[in-house]
Amino acid sequence: MRAVIRLMLLVTALLGARAAAAPAITVSDVPSPAANGAHSPWLTTGPDGTIWLSWVEPGASDVATLRGARFDAPARRWGPARTIATGPAIGTEWDNPPQLTIDGNRRIFATWTDHRGAAFVRESTDGGQTWNTTSSWTGTARDVGKIALARLAGGGILAAWLDAEGGSDARANLCARLPASAEAARLAAPVSRRSHPAIAPFLDGGALVACRTWKADGTDEVRVVRLVDGCGTPAKTLAADEWRVASAPENGIALASDGSRVAAAWFTGADDDPRILVSYSPDAGGRWLMPLRVSQGRPGGHPGAVLLRDGTIIVCWLEADGSAWLRRINPDYSADDPARLAAPGTVPLAQLPQLALLRDYAGAKDSAELVVAYVTTGHRGPESVGRLATQHVLIPEGELVAAATTCGCAPMPEELRGFSIRGNVLRLDPAGGAAEVRHREVPGVFAAGTGWFAVTPEVRRTIEPGREFLGRIEYRDDRWWLFDLRVLALPP
Repeated sequence: MRAVIRLMLLVTALLGARAAAAPAITVSDVPSPAANGAHSPWLTTGPDGTIWLSWVEPGASDVATLRGARFDAPARRWGPARTIATGPAIGTEWDNPPQLTIDGNRRIFATWTDHRGAAFVRESTDGGQTWNTTSSWTGTARDVGKIALARLAGGGILAAWLDAEGGSDARANLCARLPASAEAARLAAPVSRRSHPAIAPFLDGGALVACRTWKADGTDEVRVVRLVDGCGTPAKTLAADEWRVASAPENGIALASDGSRVAAAWFTGADDDPRILVSYSPDAGGRWLMPLRVSQGRPGGHPGAVLLRDGTIIVCWLEADGSAWLRRINPDYSADDPARLAAPGTVPLAQLPQLALLRDYAGAKDSAELVVAYVTTGHRGPESVGRLATQHVLIPEGELVAAATTCGCAPMPEELRGFSIRGNVLRLDPAGGAAEVRHREVPGVFAAGTGWFAVTPEVRRTIEPGREFLGRIEYRDDRWWLFDLRVLALPP
């Protein structure tokens, strides 16, 4: 008995020491570039990794101003605020903020709707100093709702939006327009008119588009449509939560992608149990893991999501008590303790908190960095005044991954990078540095076919031409490399 007690005390001490030594996510406030009363923040990342923030500042006689600023990463501060547009149609709904997006040529586009069916676009070719009016993404659509934008692998912009076609109060069609197309395509119908669509781009130039449906029986579903070679595949159900709601749901979906991997976060109130759920797809939305609950209290919804290179998912959301939270989902799909961004009573629910990746995880003991933006409430005299809060989040990713590895059997962080591939080697380059491979489709990366892959001497020694293998590919130094090759057994 004494031996058992000593063992229990030893285990308890070790667990306590491990918990005390666990690395922590740190959240630091960054002075906001916005004036008091600002709302409707939006974060976007350019092709060079630069983060831009846009927001709305209300003025007199219902006239509002859309402004933007660029984040100075080394100094951890925002650059000067620049005016994008001013008018009565800007920012009248906090849950439908204007958006910024940046194409492959570093042109910045600002998009918003007037909530009466019209959509507007302004463009800057000089880093946000001047803005010109340009044609709308939505073309001739007359009843446009919420818009989502994303830069595709080729550098062009994909736009997805809701078109009510006649002003339905609850349902709409999900439409999209690819960069090379002059016409819009309808991807799914009917969907909830009050919920933002979301886009996750892939390396093959396609994307995944998510939306919420609201069926005739009042049941809500989260659905996804994959765009391949400019065409939409039939919509698939990501989650059928059997949430019955009296009107079309307003809470949107958050998507994040890395190559062909996708993370999705959404709110559901099914079974009178409000919660934020997260799921993960390794193959461009073909298969999804069972949803994981990440919220602990009674959330108000509106999640944001980021997917790191090692498969870690970062989720933020709002609680009904007016607090904001962030949580990390490990590559093994387990959840760390949540970190609080804002205290209770400080964040209004009628908004979409923003989350952007400033610095991805690069392996070893490296860290990841994020930028967060949301509105807080303050008081000036007898009136409540909104304030735009921005924060820098440091995630000691390498230390967290190492701390989560207790059995010694988990893959190294570097082994989590890249994508799985199956194929067979046709021939080796006589110089020994590359192999020609006939491979199956790598969803979201490239179609089935034949291509050359760089190999290390260690991989070359394991290759058996003509034999089927499983391996991992990674894009380095402007070419694809083949790693961790395992030759499959011959059939009996």
